[in-house]
Amino acid sequence: MKKNIGKADKFNRLMMILLLAIATYFTTGILRWVFGIIAIYEIYTVLFNHCIVYQMFGLSSLKEEKV
Repeated sequence: MKKNIGKADKFNRLMMILLLAIATYFTTGILRWVFGIIAIYEIYTVLFNHCIVYQMFGLSSLKEEKV
């Protein structure tokens, strides 16, 4: 897996995980499951610095390293 998540993107995803966790706590039914699944996917992207959606579209938020 090639890394494609930068630091700013990672921070934004952490904030989204926090908001989704709060939303999951306060909702019920199918919406709770939807929020929970999205949160789990975002946790994966933050832990492994790899976004499957970015990979599908050839995107990356990593800054290129200067050699």
